Amino acid sequence: MPSRRQSFFSNLVLLAAGVALTSAGFFPVVGQECVDCHDDKNEGKVVHAAVRDFGCDSCHTGDAEEHDIGLVADEITELCLACHDDPTDGMDFPHEALEMGSCIDCHDPHTSNQPRLLLEPVNALCTACHEDQGVDLNLPVGHAPLTVDGCTACHMPHGGHAPALLRAPANALCEACHVPTAGATSAPEAVFAGHELPGQLLEQAPRVPLSAEGRDHPVLKHPVGGGDDPRREGRPFGCTSCHRPHGSSHRKLLVAASSWVLCIQCHR
Repeated sequence: MPSRRQSFFSNLVLLAAGVALTSAGFFPVVGQECVDCHDDKNEGKVVHAAVRDFGCDSCHTGDAEEHDIGLVADEITELCLACHDDPTDGMDFPHEALEMGSCIDCHDPHTSNQPRLLLEPVNALCTACHEDQGVDLNLPVGHAPLTVDGCTACHMPHGGHAPALLRAPANALCEACHVPTAGATSAPEAVFAGHELPGQLLEQAPRVPLSAEGRDHPVLKHPVGGGDDPRREGRPFGCTSCHRPHGSSHRKLLVAASSWVLCIQCHR
């Protein structure tokens, strides 16, 4: 049985040859005729390669004069995956947005002024659904990766191998920037592979020296991970037990107004 991609290109070849659907009056759309009117579909900082290099009929078919236009695939996501590899393949935690909607909920299929054809700047796009995190982003103390680079500094947009679509398990992700002696699995080049992180983020990140056992923060012998979180039932103890990852009203992104108030929440 031919693959989805093989079937797609087989149909496309037939359409381009003027063979398919001629008896019903359907013909491939001539790209240049379309953009004579729809000039907004090939203007912008980023133009979809399918539009720029191959024209409208790489994705559309139909009668251009009658504006009876359709897609060369039954579903939008099926059409996208004919050229693009499925970004959720092999992912332990696929982004639910892809299961609930389609690629064009986040990407413009024609052109955009945003990288990767996004509909909006990445933080605005993410917080349109993730409203609680949007509130955190507007708190007085911001987390530099999010304010400088955006949500995808820490999160994989399509799917990942760690909960919450993180690029690595939570503590390993934090240690990539904040612990100078972190292990290989927490090294920035491993955690941020495939993502160009602005250099100043790593250069300016506050450093937290830890012992080989992962202790000594914020005081000597204090662990930074392992076991259950005494403050948040059902969650593991880690960096986010004391720090808010998206934004805070308190210094150092703490979850409480002072160290003393924070400490007594566990040490009663």
